Amino acid sequence: MALESAGDGDPVNADGGTNGDGGPTGSTLRVPVRRKWREEHDKMALDAIRGAKAHTAAHGQKLKRFEEAADVFNQHPRAIFDVNAKALS
Repeated sequence: MALESAGDGDPVNADGGTNGDGGPTGSTLRVPVRRKWREEHDKMALDAIRGAKAHTAAHGQKLKRFEEAADVFNQHPRAIFDVNAKALS
């Protein structure tokens, strides 16, 4: 069974499980990896929103502008997860 890091030093099994001490769980349940939204992601999101001018969009254009901001955020090399327009609005 292949192991990979979850970013917090605790290896994750190929099926997504960990037991907290780095060893495999033996579980076959798929556990999604939880990623934390940090302060640096707030800044990246704010920069994307301001760059797409989503914060000043007219009433009918807000969704389109926030979708553009989400695309900018997702293309950033330091973005560790994808967001959508709803997450940024």
